[in-house]
Amino acid sequence: MLFMCHGVWRDLDEDDQQRMLDVYQTWSPPAGLTIQGQWVTPDGQDFVLVEADSVEVVSEGAANWAPFIDYTIHAIATAEAALPAIARAVAARAKMK
Repeated sequence: MLFMCHGVWRDLDEDDQQRMLDVYQTWSPPAGLTIQGQWVTPDGQDFVLVEADSVEVVSEGAANWAPFIDYTIHAIATAEAALPAIARAVAARAKMK
């Protein structure tokens, strides 16, 4: 499953920022979670695309960052994967007239 994690940095003092950097340099994702990409904005937000075996694994990975970053996490699908399901829903609605 794919998940898009949108994070907003908490109001961190210098010591907290240094601690976050230290954690980042030594952290590795838990088993079953693969980081597909990570992007950071100049205003202290980040977007992390992850692939995971379960929601629980994503929760474990995000929990490491809870002191530093507030995350909103969305299960996502590629447009190519979602389009057949959308087409089935459109067809089903058409039959309900």
